[in-house]
Amino acid sequence: MENQQPELAQQSFARSIQLVPAKPGVFFGLGFSCLQANDTDCAVEALALEMIRNPTLITSPIWRIGQFAAIYPAVVDRLEQLYGELLTTHSDDTALVNFLHRGGAACAGGRGILREPPRIGKSPVAPWPRPG
Repeated sequence: MENQQPELAQQSFARSIQLVPAKPGVFFGLGFSCLQANDTDCAVEALALEMIRNPTLITSPIWRIGQFAAIYPAVVDRLEQLYGELLTTHSDDTALVNFLHRGGAACAGGRGILREPPRIGKSPVAPWPRPG
């Protein structure tokens, strides 16, 4: 990115994800390079995936800066969709469900609101943490 070649950076991060998908930060790097290349859809998807892996990113101050601030609402919307998809497809995995709910609470906090939990069937999966 220092050479101002975001397309090459995109290719490099995409290759890194193929080789070592569990490596922290590669989806963030891909998202940043996509953002620099004005590929908003790619940036939103990659940054939402990084947030799933690293929920502390949801409330990072980086989202107050320039291009990041502009796409934050779209990233959080996509993140909430991904949480819903994962909760639906992995509802039997208690540890994952708990992890996703903690991330969902951080997501709501990142927006400055608390929401009702996503529903699977007729009842909430688990309660969101509420202020005491």
